[in-house]
Amino acid sequence: MSQQTEVADVQTSPIAARRKPKPAPKAEEESVEESTAPEQKVSKRKAAVAPPPRTRAKFGIHATFGIQLGFEEDAQGNPLLDANGKKIPKEREVDGFLEPCPAGFTPVIDKSYEFPEEETKVILLGLAKGDRMLIVGETGTGKTSLITQIAARLNYGVARINFDGAITRQDLIGEWVIKGKSMEFQYGVLVHAFKQPGTIIILDEWDSISGECAFVLQRPLEKDEGNLLLMETNELIPLHPDNAIIATANTCGQGDDTGLYSHGTKVQNYAQLNRFGLTLRLKYLDPEKEMAMIGSRFPSLSKQECKALVKAITTVREAYLNGEISAPLSPRDLINWAEKYIMMGDPIRAAKYCFLNRMPDEDHMTTEQIIQRSFSK
Repeated sequence: MSQQTEVADVQTSPIAARRKPKPAPKAEEESVEESTAPEQKVSKRKAAVAPPPRTRAKFGIHATFGIQLGFEEDAQGNPLLDANGKKIPKEREVDGFLEPCPAGFTPVIDKSYEFPEEETKVILLGLAKGDRMLIVGETGTGKTSLITQIAARLNYGVARINFDGAITRQDLIGEWVIKGKSMEFQYGVLVHAFKQPGTIIILDEWDSISGECAFVLQRPLEKDEGNLLLMETNELIPLHPDNAIIATANTCGQGDDTGLYSHGTKVQNYAQLNRFGLTLRLKYLDPEKEMAMIGSRFPSLSKQECKALVKAITTVREAYLNGEISAPLSPRDLINWAEKYIMMGDPIRAAKYCFLNRMPDEDHMTTEQIIQRSFSK
């Protein structure tokens, strides 16, 4: 709940001086500032009401995320079998919450989502240890989706802050505003996210952050003393112990070697980069997992059609890595293309409106040829 600061007018005339002062209000208030202007004003800040705590719960990694951790064994190292003669998978539990975030910030579960095993396990480790995390990867590798789908399964809330060119320090921490004859401090999105229990704060496109906003995050990104300093109100806002901070970026904050992200991304202060306890490099899903995802999301597609779609996307990515194409295609492009292909019935026609028309002429021609070969019998 936002704290407020009220400014009460105190008259300075002789008549006003002889008047009996009004009794203090019953609500808990704390005087924090007194003006020396001719018309004296006293600022007061109401005591904050903390959000209610959330009930924790345990979730099995294998049961929740479908990640294989091995199989149970007896003392001799032989696999244990269940009643049906199948191997019993190992299970390890992680913390989450019994119910979704009451503020409505828990993402919706995408049942077709395929979790990358290693990266998912590392993020779960970071959540358990309270590490600040950085996920680096090409556009469309699913950096944000991975975080939101982990949050959806564990009932975390998500506060996603996009660091576009317009976001300011005031957007993050808040600012004083005039309301009638009083002044009120309106907290920014970062402060609210810090206070809401069970929230994963996503710093999206972190490598595009301005210097002004970067220094706001300098202290919060420290694991041991990750407090947010509000100089405007002389407050120190601690990160709720149930919360986490995860940044996503196309580069590692030290410049772009590919040229794809040079417009918008910035070289970041290494002292801030050094505050991330875990850094992941996320790649595109394996073709088998992408086929499973497409087949689950679009059951009307045949196995052969799913294979052709994924083969074309994968070949385009390989051409990008070999320097034959200037930009890769993402899982977002694949999903959009599959959807339009179902409606149009022609892979080339659907691709034209999904991504071919935005490509340079040479890339357009190369990609169209790849699609034709992928769908040829």
